[in-house]
Amino acid sequence: NSSTPIAYYNVDMFAEAGVEPPAKGTSWSFSEMLEACDAIQASGVTQNCMALGQVGWYFEQILANSGGLYYDNNNGRTGRAQTATFNQGAGVEVFEFLTGLVANGYSPNLGNTWTDTDSVFLSGEAAIMFDSTSGAGGLQDGADFEVGTMFMPYADSAGDRNGVIIGGAALWLLDSEDDAKDAAAWDFMKFMAAEDQQVTWHTETGYFPVRTDISNNADLQSFWAENPNFVTAIDQLATTKTKLADGSPNYAVLGGRAGPAPAIRRFVVEAYSAVLDDGMSPQEALDVAVEKANQELSDYNAFFASEDDANTGSTTTAMADTDTSGIEPVTLEFWHAMGGDLGEVVDELVTRFNDSQDVITVNATFQGSYDDTYNALLAAFETGTEPNIIQNFDLASQTMIDTGRLVPAYQLMEADGFDSSIFIPAVADYYSDDNGMVAMAFNSSTPIAYYNVDMLKEAGVEPPAEGTSWSFSEMLAACDAIQASGVTQNCVALGQTGWYFEQILANSGGLYYNNDNGRTGRASEVMFNQGTGVEVFEFLTGLVANGYSANLGNTWTDTDSVFFAGDAAIMFDSTSGAGGLQDGADFEVGTMFIPYADSAGDRNGVIIGGAALWLLDSGDETTNAAVWEFMKFMAGEDQQVTWHT
Repeated sequence: NSSTPIAYYNVDMFAEAGVEPPAKGTSWSFSEMLEACDAIQASGVTQNCMALGQVGWYFEQILANSGGLYYDNNNGRTGRAQTATFNQGAGVEVFEFLTGLVANGYSPNLGNTWTDTDSVFLSGEAAIMFDSTSGAGGLQDGADFEVGTMFMPYADSAGDRNGVIIGGAALWLLDSEDDAKDAAAWDFMKFMAAEDQQVTWHTETGYFPVRTDISNNADLQSFWAENPNFVTAIDQLATTKTKLADGSPNYAVLGGRAGPAPAIRRFVVEAYSAVLDDGMSPQEALDVAVEKANQELSDYNAFFASEDDANTGSTTTAMADTDTSGIEPVTLEFWHAMGGDLGEVVDELVTRFNDSQDVITVNATFQGSYDDTYNALLAAFETGTEPNIIQNFDLASQTMIDTGRLVPAYQLMEADGFDSSIFIPAVADYYSDDNGMVAMAFNSSTPIAYYNVDMLKEAGVEPPAEGTSWSFSEMLAACDAIQASGVTQNCVALGQTGWYFEQILANSGGLYYNNDNGRTGRASEVMFNQGTGVEVFEFLTGLVANGYSANLGNTWTDTDSVFFAGDAAIMFDSTSGAGGLQDGADFEVGTMFIPYADSAGDRNGVIIGGAALWLLDSGDETTNAAVWEFMKFMAGEDQQVTWHT
């Protein structure tokens, strides 16, 4: 039963006040909504523009629509939520707007309620009301005036709407440990998701159908034609921006994920009262709510960390020696994050493996970006639908180990007599714990600096000698010479991505976390706001602030465009892009090592990036052995040459 909030309005009042609702497919900004409210109240059609219930859900939804995050770790989507962040930036702007609707006389102070708002709206004492789409039927039938619907508003600072988070509920199958019962439960779940039930549920409640393949259902089409208000929520969700401009996930609209979320929502409700009844400022009230939320998160995470330790006993699953020659025919599921041309190469390698023998068949499935693939795996763990093998990126390493679902690569290597010394030491070390490699290295990369050979020559600038890097001051001196020569306005095309900061910090000898970067104990604090970290960040932000690079924002692709167009002489990017950059440029492209902080004295080197292959324990040793055969194949010489070239 999926739903989202929408704004319901009194069509007659709007017409009498001369107010037009937002155009279809758009939302009002806060200032536009307040301007409409001023016109409505000035017209005398009602004393109250709004009937606002002080519920946490509206705050969460409008924060998402404004592009704000509720928790750290990308809203708890790329790691456990450790702290709430809704008392910052957009969160404060949203809360000032909502509490201001009451404080500034646009809505009566109705308190924490869902029902009193309906009463005020239906009695004609307010022109607008936020409510769930699930109430569309009742509101439409209960009003003695025409009810219209529109999208939720967004903060002016956001510039445009992002969209909303899915609400409502889902069906969860709890493992009975009886296969027949679980199968019966699954049959019921499938029945509830079937077309007839989805149509009935939608038309009789207002919760919208969750399936996209039934939009042409004749009954639905007829119902929507007669009841257009039911379509607003569907359109609002369908146009929600789940991806940012650079293709990465829009974690704001994916919604916050945290165990104690219900308790944290109550703290937001208390914050409304603290502002409207006790006189606190919105910032102060949110700070109190966040302090309480952080304690809840800390207690919850500590409890489940101890439960995980008790349940798993260790972070990895042991595997006995296996005789791979005895493998029965088996099909393996392989999830990966390689799209476009890279995805075609993955498919080529998988086909090569499948054709090389007739026992094991590998199905390769593209799951989206690294973040998408990571999140898909976490979701699959909850449903028991995880693959046999997954390509997961470098930043997922600790989470992969913590799942307790792995067969670590070193056990497979030892059982098979596999020589792990064939791997580049920096690669092997990154994916290792005290026992050895926990994953099979596959698509490894690092950042390098690409440069326009012609521009550097014309400016009289020599790149660093082979095997060396520029220090920050040496790179800035080169940039001054390049820009002074007039060959380009911008020395650098810099994408503001966290990876470059991490890598240049490492090259400068700085640590990101305590406990030796989380290698001699669990990381419990970040350290990048100290010493070298500050020096590195001042250098990177200074490239933009001091005119060496255009302000391109958080992007990977726009830097390529600027560099190809000859609007910059130097660009940081991954080694994985070398082929495309070389082929796509109409000038000679050179490469050099990334720079280091002057305080370091010399370069330290870089961290391995990219991704590795992880074997998820199926509980069946012969299946795991089949996966190992595929992993060995992918690490084989011919495949590595194909992948690299």
